[in-house]
Order: sequence, then C-alpha cells, then structure tokens
Amino acid sequence: MKFWNTLSPIARTLIIIAIIVLVFMIIYYIRKGLKKSQLNQDFNKDYQTLTEASNQKPTYLSSNYSEFADKIYEAGCSGLFCYGTDEQAMYDVFEKMQNDLDVLLLIKAFGLREPRGSICIPIPGTGSCDYPIGQWLQTELSADEFKEINNILTRKGIKFQF
Repeated sequence: MKFWNTLSPIARTLIIIAIIVLVFMIIYYIRKGLKKSQLNQDFNKDYQTLTEASNQKPTYLSSNYSEFADKIYEAGCSGLFCYGTDEQAMYDVFEKMQNDLDVLLLIKAFGLREPRGSICIPIPGTGSCDYPIGQWLQTELSADEFKEINNILTRKGIKFQF
C-alpha cells in the first residue's frame, strides 16, 4: 500500500485502466474459446448423425472445403472502399455442394470470420466480430441473394438452410 500511495493520481488511474482492460481481454478470450468449443461439439454431433444415420460421404477432400470457404470469403465486399460482393462466385460454391455433409464441412472450414471492408460491430453477447458463415453471408448479401443460396441448396435436395 505504501507504493500505491506514492504514485501520482494519473499513474494510479492508468494502472486501474490497464487492469480493467486486462480483465476484459481475459473474459473475451475465454468466451471466444468457449464458443469455438461449442461449435466443435455441434459439428461433431452433426457429422456423426450425417455419416452414420444418413450414410452420407463427403464429395471432396478436406482441402477443397477450405478452398471453397476462402472463395466465399474473398467474394465478399473487400477493401477499405467496398468494391462489391461477387454473388455469382458464392453461388458457384454452393452449386458444388452435393449433400448436407458437404455443407457441414464447408461451415466447419469457414469457421468464424470477420466481415471484410466493414467496421467491427460485435455480435451481441459475444463481444466478437467473428461470424459463422450464415451470419457472415447476411452481412454480405441482400435478402434475395441470401434466399438464392437456400434455393440452390433446396434444388439439390439438401435439407440444410441458412
């Protein structure tokens, strides 16, 4: 306490602010880890259901799903000044999906990503700007364009809808 009393009021204020920021950062990373853990648990349950009960098999290699996820992300609005979203590139990726397992593996490969070319507006309750693919698509597409993705999946007999 003697040390604390010898500090100037500005120094004490800065130390208190640093401690508060540190606590918020710790909470943020704990919540982010818990969300990622929950997503992995959900993925594992869905994967098991689709492979065992529905007897579905992936159409592509794991690396292909990562490429597909990257293509969707790159097709989003990019840069400080948005050059526009390439909806057709997104549609092309969803046209390649052949079953619900393909969509699930695409979701897993996409993970959580921040919208491109936009200011971070944290998801309520998470404090994070990283969105799963469904929410990310909603930031990039109009309602009609978003509906088109679900129409593509429906036409292919895929039950999953965003």
